[in-house]
Amino acid sequence: MKSLFSIIFVSFISLASTFYSVRCNAVDLYSSFGTDADTFGDGVQEFADQLEAISRFHVRIKSPDDIGVDQTGLLLKVADGSINMAIVGIAYQDRGNVDLNLEVDLYSESFPFGLQMEEYLSWHYNGGGLSILEDILKDDGDGVVVFPVIASTGQSAGMFKGAVTQSRLQSGPVGLKMRSFGFGQEVLRKAYPNMQFIQATPGATAGIIDGFTQDLEGAEFLSPQIDNKSFFVDPDPTVQDLGVTHYYISAWQSPVTLQYLIINKKVFSRYSEKRQNLIKAAALASTQKSYARLLVRQGEALKEIENLGIKIGEFSDDILNDLLIATEAVLNEKSSLNSRFNEVLSSMKEYVRKQQSWLNDGHIDRDFRFAIWGPDWKSNIIVDE
Repeated sequence: MKSLFSIIFVSFISLASTFYSVRCNAVDLYSSFGTDADTFGDGVQEFADQLEAISRFHVRIKSPDDIGVDQTGLLLKVADGSINMAIVGIAYQDRGNVDLNLEVDLYSESFPFGLQMEEYLSWHYNGGGLSILEDILKDDGDGVVVFPVIASTGQSAGMFKGAVTQSRLQSGPVGLKMRSFGFGQEVLRKAYPNMQFIQATPGATAGIIDGFTQDLEGAEFLSPQIDNKSFFVDPDPTVQDLGVTHYYISAWQSPVTLQYLIINKKVFSRYSEKRQNLIKAAALASTQKSYARLLVRQGEALKEIENLGIKIGEFSDDILNDLLIATEAVLNEKSSLNSRFNEVLSSMKEYVRKQQSWLNDGHIDRDFRFAIWGPDWKSNIIVDE
């Protein structure tokens, strides 16, 4: 009898210990995007799955609504210790101060005509990018540790009623009316002062369809995959029903889009070195897998848009040159106003400068391959002059 009691007691202790361990290893991951959000949502789930697969963490994905904030307020909640970790778009996090917000604006989407994804990630890990970001954020509560976690492709230049030419953008006194935001809008304003813009919130589709039913002539949103579903397939009416004829894919304003895992620094420091490395490994794997998955989706979406009769194009060299000159002017103005913004921008440019010979000449131009691989590989992109 005593032996049986001992067995039951030991079994109970073992089960209790297991339950306690699982409960202690449960982590709440707050996300700016629900898991059903196109492009980014499946990246959140992918990171959670990766972390659970290689560790004893049990990840519970939570919404900002659960703690009474919107998606722009998660950074400060992590920094002050209210929550342990979150996945966010750094540049869209409201830090309560215009100057502080500006300091991180170059993160998440690089800058117009800026780094490509391979350069951007290399700068983060080997060029000081992550160290600078963590240093900028160290004064926000306890501070945070930061890891890239979801990588996606550049953002298209937009959908338009009619072809976009330099003369059309320069026309006045009332120029082309467009939906845009952020650096892209500031650069367009600088390059083409006659252009008009409607108020726009990053990531919000509201207003674009209504705008095209009225006098809106162009709108920049996200990548072909999201644009196709949001405007060419799902809505009724679709944008092509409302007069959109051209879709431009020149990703001049946002060459990359990156989302970050942020963890309260004090919480992270209490994890063992093994657990810290497991989190880093899961974040890196998620970054690589999300980019690989999202890259292939863009070509598929472009083909679907083209099959609807929309002309797929790229901005002509004269337009891109206007925008490049305006970009330098806008970035220089912001650098003169904020020393940390200038530090980030200078670090990016210095990284590219050191890699310039390889970046320019080490990669064979894709058109060279298309010429050999046959007519099916030839780009069918139209340049409107």
